[in-house]
Amino acid sequence: MRNAAILAPGGFVSGAWLLASQGIIIALGRGPRPPRGADLEIDAAGRLLLPGLIDLHVHGGGGGAVHDARPESITKMLDGHARHGTTSLLATTFPDTPARLRKIVKAITQAGARHPALLGIHLEGPHLNVKKTGALAPGKLRQLAPEEVDELNDLSGGLVKMITIAPEIRGAIKLIKHCRRRRIVTAIAHTTATYGQAKAAFDAGMTHAAHVPNTFVFPVNAREPGALEAVYLDDRVSAQLIPEPEIVSEQFMRIVLRLKGLNRVVLITDAMRPAGLPGVRGPIRNSKKTIVGSTMTMLQAAGNITKLGIPLEAAVAMSSIQPARVLGLGQRKGSIEIGKDADFIIVSKRLDCLTTVSRGRVLYLGRALKVKKG
Repeated sequence: MRNAAILAPGGFVSGAWLLASQGIIIALGRGPRPPRGADLEIDAAGRLLLPGLIDLHVHGGGGGAVHDARPESITKMLDGHARHGTTSLLATTFPDTPARLRKIVKAITQAGARHPALLGIHLEGPHLNVKKTGALAPGKLRQLAPEEVDELNDLSGGLVKMITIAPEIRGAIKLIKHCRRRRIVTAIAHTTATYGQAKAAFDAGMTHAAHVPNTFVFPVNAREPGALEAVYLDDRVSAQLIPEPEIVSEQFMRIVLRLKGLNRVVLITDAMRPAGLPGVRGPIRNSKKTIVGSTMTMLQAAGNITKLGIPLEAAVAMSSIQPARVLGLGQRKGSIEIGKDADFIIVSKRLDCLTTVSRGRVLYLGRALKVKKG
């Protein structure tokens, strides 16, 4: 990769090159071209080379969906998001029966065995509050036993990386502590928890919050803060944000960014099947007009945040290094540095994706770039 404006940890470096081998970045520098010997050389022609984007909350995209429980559909989703700059994602499930969840987890695992962009599995429930289901089916909500978590994790070869939990539901604290021992991140959402119940969950090891402020209860008066306020005030907790104005208003985006700080916010898409397809815009709604999810891509998410006056470098960090850190993968992913995974993208100044590389494998290569094979 040569002739790029690379977003390194210290800022953009123009006229730069990158060399990767066996899925790892092995050299970076400035000048007309990298050392010879590369199997594939891509001329970025001065365009931006960014860290690969990481989405912690994806239900579908590119015409595929996790809940289809078919490897080919999940692969279609992974390919669809890769075309728009996502190099790693967590395939996110909806609440379901134990048998159905096992089937979905098997399908994700099979797809991930062939695709470098599959980072892991995010179980959105079923340990959630029926009073804050959003678009989730209330009949599918239930307590999630630690033993079922272990079964799903064993079935997937350790791919379960995150579980969204309502801490007021019976058994939640035990489940959170169990996940912490297994190094599985737990997130709060779909909850009516009080401030005290949320804080107890954070004290037990919960460190994340899903799609803030969606599916949280707002306080009824000025004396009784709830789980949302607990998320805002606790520096141990990072927060997901869906930067889609029809899902989270611009004012609420600013509130989340101001109260949590730019370094504790993680951008997500909460994307559904049509995400990334041509001509598709706006959120997905069910027959009751309830918002089910978005049709965004991560590049669109980052672009939407810059419209609030946030620098591109910060928007990219919220889409790359910060989600990597949430999962404890900051030493491997999230930034362009020697020794890290070769996860990067080339984009235009308008943030159109031109190339996507995940773990050194080219997942998407647009026609606008010059390519030379070694």
